[in-house]
Amino acid sequence: MVTLLIGVNNQFQGVGFSVYEKEFPELVNQSIALAKGNKKRVMVLSIPDYTFTTFGQNYRNPEITSIEIDRYNAFTKKYCEDNSITYINITDITRNGINDPKLVAKDGLHPSETAYSLFVERLLPKVISVLKNE
Repeated sequence: MVTLLIGVNNQFQGVGFSVYEKEFPELVNQSIALAKGNKKRVMVLSIPDYTFTTFGQNYRNPEITSIEIDRYNAFTKKYCEDNSITYINITDITRNGINDPKLVAKDGLHPSETAYSLFVERLLPKVISVLKNE
């Protein structure tokens, strides 16, 4: 199994979106190769929204950042749908970070162990399904 969660550093560093549009398909293809050519063994996760953290609330304009993250995720989701690759949304989990601080790591930026546990809850059934159907 190969999971791919990519793009947040591009957005954070202000790299042009066109770079992501070019690099994401390349990384998906590399992921498929790592999964021995079986794209059913590739799971793409959406980008977490760091604006719902203490750090994110005080960094640039959180509303614009969330809109940019939505753009990345919309592109990723469509690419996955068009190419029959599993896409798993975890962004909504991270968007509860302000209301539920247990979802944010002690550094005030990254997802916590609790958040990662919720990510796995979404990922695991899909992984099990793929493995059962092989």
